Order: sequence, then C-alpha cells, then structure tokens
Amino acid sequence: MKVPFVIYADFESVIKQINERKKNCSSVKIQKHIAISFVYIIVYANGDFERKTFEYFGEDAPKVLYKKLREDAIYIAKNYLNNVKKMNELTEIQKKEYENATICHICEENLTSVPAHISSDFKWKDINIVDYIKEKLYKVRDHDHLTGLIVPKLYLDLNQVHLLNIMR
Repeated sequence: MKVPFVIYADFESVIKQINERKKNCSSVKIQKHIAISFVYIIVYANGDFERKTFEYFGEDAPKVLYKKLREDAIYIAKNYLNNVKKMNELTEIQKKEYENATICHICEENLTSVPAHISSDFKWKDINIVDYIKEKLYKVRDHDHLTGLIVPKLYLDLNQVHLLNIMR
C-alpha cells in the first residue's frame, strides 16, 4: 500500500573546524556541521498538493524546518486526512471480484477462515461464529479515504474495530 504524502528534504551546512577532546575518550571531534539552509517539497500521490517547494536560508534553519513541517502536517490533516471521501459505488466487475475473492490483498491470508485471535474476540462480544461465516462477514469492502476509490478486499482482522462495532 502506498502512502499518500511523501516529503523530500535537503539541508545545506557549513563546516566549522573545531578541536574538541574529551577526557577518557579515544576520538577527537575536528569539525562541526552547522545547518544554514534547507529545501523541501511535499508530494501527494493522488495529484497536486496545494503547497509548493519551500526554501529557507538562515542560522535557525533546523528550527524553521521543524516549524514549517509541523504547519504542513496540520494543514494536511485538516484539509486531506480529516476529509474522508465516501466510497464510490462498486461497478459490476468490482462486485463480482468481491464475491469471488478468497485472499486478503494485505495479509494474503485466506478470507474464508477465521483466525484464532478473531474467533476469541467473538466469545466476549457474543458473536456467533457460524453466522459470521455463513453471512460472509469475514469480508469487508475498503476504500481510499482521500479519493473514494475502492481498494481490494480486506480481512476482518485489519478492519475489525469498525466492523465489530457495526455487528453489535
């Protein structure tokens, strides 16, 4: 599964000559890298990201980078991650693929079996495992929350909290 956002960043630094020897230490520091500038870009896997490349030059470059990345992370959370798009309607082909699926696309386990750690959850949640298998509740539909596009089938284990709440 791909991640929706990737950050590419680079620092530039000047090298300051030093001569620092600590007691009881066999190594000697001879240089110190001092970050003086950076550039970064955020790439969105599903298309254009509204913010462009950011460049900065100054002695406080590390602090500014932290501040800018934090601002961008909050922006991404508010404008992308918190705006979950509804799942698109399944096409006829997708419906057939879903019905015929036998393997989870993430963990590659058999979709028609119930893992022991899930069946043990059923006991304390009063869920009948026979009904679970008969009703094919081991399959769930999933979608990309940023695009609404359907993702292949999931195993209950990977979506269990949401599904078990629905089943109550």
